[in-house]
Amino acid sequence: MSRPDGRSSIQDIARARLSDGFVGRVGEREDFRNNLGLSGDDRRRRYLYSVHGLAGVGKSFLLDQLRGIAEEARAAVGFADDRQQDLPATLVKLAKDLARGGYEMRRFEKRYESYLKARERLHSDPQAPAAGRALVTKTVVKAGLGVAKTLPGGSIAADAIDADATAKQLEQLQVYLAARFKRKADVQLLLEPAEELTKPFVEDLWRIPETRQIALFFDTFERTAPVLETWLLDLFAGLYGDLPQNLVLTVAGQFPLDEANWNRHAPLMREIELRPFTEPEARRLLAEHGITDEQVIEIVLRLTDGLPVLVAMLARGNPVGADAVGDPSDDAVKRFLHWVPEKARKDIAATASLPRLLDEDVIGVLTGKETAGETFRWLRELPFVGRRELPVRYHPVVRGPMVRLERGRSPAEFAERHLRLAEYYEGRCAELGLSSHRDAWSDERWQKRKLEQTYHRLCGAPADALPDALLGAAEMITTGIAPARAWARMMEQAGVDADAPSVLGWGQRLAAAIGDGDGPREIPVLDLLAGAGELDAARLSTVIRRRAWAHEGQDDIAAATRDFDRALDLNPADPYPWSDRGNLFRNEGDWERALSDLNRAIELDPGYAYSWRGRGSARAELGDLDGAMADLDEAVRLQPDHTWAYSIRSEVHFKRGDVRKAIDEIDIAIRLDPDYAWAVHYRATLFAELGDDEEALAGHRAAAALRPKDVYYLTELALFLERTEDGDAASAAFDAIVAADPGSARAHAIRAAFHHRAERYRLAVDGFTAALRIDPDYEWAYYMRGQAHDELDDREAALADYERAIELAPEDAENHLQRGMMLSRLRRNQEAIESLSRAIELEPGNEWAHTWRAMTHQRARDFAEALADIDVAVAASPEMAFFHTTRGDILRGLDRHDEARAALDEGVRLGQGSGYAAYRRARHRFLFGDLEGALADTESALEAGHEESARALHADIRCRAGEYQEAIRELRELVASDPEDSEYRESLGEALLFAGEFDEAETLLAPLAPEFGWAHNLLTLVWLKTGKTEEARQALNEGLDKASSRSASGDFDWDAQVQPLFYLLVLGREEEVTRGLEALLEKGAPQETRLELLRDLKELRVLVPELGGVIEGLIALIPRPVLTLPGA
Repeated sequence: MSRPDGRSSIQDIARARLSDGFVGRVGEREDFRNNLGLSGDDRRRRYLYSVHGLAGVGKSFLLDQLRGIAEEARAAVGFADDRQQDLPATLVKLAKDLARGGYEMRRFEKRYESYLKARERLHSDPQAPAAGRALVTKTVVKAGLGVAKTLPGGSIAADAIDADATAKQLEQLQVYLAARFKRKADVQLLLEPAEELTKPFVEDLWRIPETRQIALFFDTFERTAPVLETWLLDLFAGLYGDLPQNLVLTVAGQFPLDEANWNRHAPLMREIELRPFTEPEARRLLAEHGITDEQVIEIVLRLTDGLPVLVAMLARGNPVGADAVGDPSDDAVKRFLHWVPEKARKDIAATASLPRLLDEDVIGVLTGKETAGETFRWLRELPFVGRRELPVRYHPVVRGPMVRLERGRSPAEFAERHLRLAEYYEGRCAELGLSSHRDAWSDERWQKRKLEQTYHRLCGAPADALPDALLGAAEMITTGIAPARAWARMMEQAGVDADAPSVLGWGQRLAAAIGDGDGPREIPVLDLLAGAGELDAARLSTVIRRRAWAHEGQDDIAAATRDFDRALDLNPADPYPWSDRGNLFRNEGDWERALSDLNRAIELDPGYAYSWRGRGSARAELGDLDGAMADLDEAVRLQPDHTWAYSIRSEVHFKRGDVRKAIDEIDIAIRLDPDYAWAVHYRATLFAELGDDEEALAGHRAAAALRPKDVYYLTELALFLERTEDGDAASAAFDAIVAADPGSARAHAIRAAFHHRAERYRLAVDGFTAALRIDPDYEWAYYMRGQAHDELDDREAALADYERAIELAPEDAENHLQRGMMLSRLRRNQEAIESLSRAIELEPGNEWAHTWRAMTHQRARDFAEALADIDVAVAASPEMAFFHTTRGDILRGLDRHDEARAALDEGVRLGQGSGYAAYRRARHRFLFGDLEGALADTESALEAGHEESARALHADIRCRAGEYQEAIRELRELVASDPEDSEYRESLGEALLFAGEFDEAETLLAPLAPEFGWAHNLLTLVWLKTGKTEEARQALNEGLDKASSRSASGDFDWDAQVQPLFYLLVLGREEEVTRGLEALLEKGAPQETRLELLRDLKELRVLVPELGGVIEGLIALIPRPVLTLPGA
């Protein structure tokens, strides 16, 4: 009967409710409906519904009912399930649902668009770390370690993630992103997508009017929990911002939520556990559909075991009597299809179970396009077909038996239909027009279509399709964990549906290898696939190559090289492993091997731009600049929008000396990618080469602005300011490095090194100490702190730092060298020689290690060994003035003075004004009495900045030349500059003695005499000159006793042998001193000893003229050494 006012009748409502499916779960539905009507301050209000129960118990149906209730209440509704493989995809699906309801999620959509662009840039860049690309696709990234370890069933997740590997990959990814992305927001988006995408999503939820309820539903939670449960916990914890009180979330899965994680949110939750219908519940549902025949009810109860989806299905069939039900032992699926009245539709319902996903196009492939629309609309009305989400799916409890029925009915037809569907999906993949292999496998739309194509191929021809399916698993795992997990599940399902044990077994093994966590699993999965006997050589080569990528991404270069080698052994005609291995060698600086591999890669595939870029880079490093530019021209022709090629071209122009062209080339790279911080920085260095400091500074500032938290670019700016001697600005810039990352040991060490270069050694020590507090194993910081301690004359602290550096890097020759140098300075000669010898073992060509070992041997008076070492150093670096000077000193110790003078002359020549070389030659000239030459060299040394030692020698020369007052003036200045230096005071006392200023000389020398032998001898002469004969004789006798003991014991020393002669002479014991001198000369006293003895005798003749005759006789006994070197 028609109603003019259009109002619904009770019968209309009943029919509508029956058409919704089964009517059970009244209490649960009413509770949800009532909850939507409660205000936020009502304590009965719940914000999270957890629906759980066994498969087929009606979770999805109930969720669909609750969703309908929310829509009836005009709520903003969103729905997601396991078709969304990761969190970003889940958020996108929810946002689209909300938008369809009139609630645009604009902030989220804008942020997600940025995420897609940033991720595409990352995936399209072959220079991006492979493991980093995988981390981004997992959507865990920076939070990955913490997230994975807190997943339900934490032990499984913890086993599935390698924390050290992930941390290392994350560090590589952070460095790469900092160099490639201008905006910090984009870097954060890739590193922390969960946080960066959820925050704007939550902000958009707040924009939905408070008068509207927001209902978000998450089905198949048993599959999506590894991705979503931690996210939901963080959502409720407020990590992404407070949630609006008009929000209600519902999750449905086979298992209850983990109590340990969710207990704190219990007051906000309602748990709904679904069980199979009790007999009264099942009878009620059947009665509501008009089924009252007791025999029919009994058969239905027996067939369904109370599973609501099956009860509802049978109720929809509306059997009118026991005969319609048939033999209860028959297969239940036949009973379900028996109640579809038309045979054609019965066949269609069975056939439509074959695809995992149904839409009108898929139905058209199976039944023909003409009736596809009508057929699809009819299918959507069936109770076991999801209605709201497109594409739709059969309920798994129903689909499984139907697929098995179809396979058993006609295996050939079953296979033919699956292969037809595989062909359809192959065409859908091609529609996307993704020509690049990697672009295709990285595209989510292509992945989903490829997944279904492979499923249908496996069902249609399991043995033929399995090798490609295994290869697809290798591709998917390099794309991400979620796609790989979906691929493994697809293979498991295909194995069951096609009754293909080998396919099922592989799906299960892949699923186990992937695990439930979100950590790096590429290598375990690829290890598994590498053992697949089903793979031919070409496919296995590709799998091994993918594993090489994974090893390279983890910086295991040896393992990556082994895998590339094996890939090439398996398929030498494949250009890509040649290219990959060549670029690996290029990255490692092995240019020749890189060139060889890349030549072969280009021969096999001249259209692969990556090979041309790599070969161009290798050629440039080998000096073949024309060849490099030709390769890079071709790379640009093949891929004109790739920035890296222009960067290398810029470097080639620079090596050619054409800085302007280098700038023009890098400008192209920057125009293509204005966020390319490295290119902006490199451009700045090019302007610095031109001397345009203003433009260079602007470039360094621009690079730092692009990466305001990146220590590298901040450091480059600070170093540039330091080089331009803008000290205040440089200091502020180095402070900014620490401020940008105060928890970074490297940042503190960089600033400490700046203080070290500026000779602020105490600040340097403090800075390196701060770095070591953060990272106690920071070897370089120990090394540098040792340097700073050395500058502060804290040699023991320096030694301790070098020894710790050796513990951390025992194969580093430089650490052993520094330790040996420090031990040498501490006069621990044997230990020093051992440490320096270890440095030479580690680095045989280290000339400084040889030089320091030579000086240590020299100090130990082993001049032959010293000469052998210094000769190695001179041969290695013949232009190093210091080595020649040191060699001269060693030859002097060997009594080879002509050669010594030649070496010292060479040191001065090479030193070109070096104060040290001039100072050392001055000492040699002084020894041979060339006072004028010695004075000239000393003044050269002073002009060159060799201050204190040269000043003291200058004063000594003045004193020997009889210029006593000048000597005294210079020595007074030295004593004033360092009152604690005993040698300065002894020299001043000597000059005062010769100048006749005896009182001052006595005052100065008396405190020194008990400790220093030279001061003791000078004081005795002062006493003789001032008439204190008794004190002098007593002191001389005491000195003679000590000197005689020293000369008779210990290692032979010429100075010790000469000392007793001084005391015997001054005491007037003429015969003894003459015998002693003759004995000394018979032992072969070297030239230096004889020269010093002659000088001392002549000085004594001036001070003690009464001994003049004796002294003349002694002088006559001594053969005078003479240099034969021309000009000496």
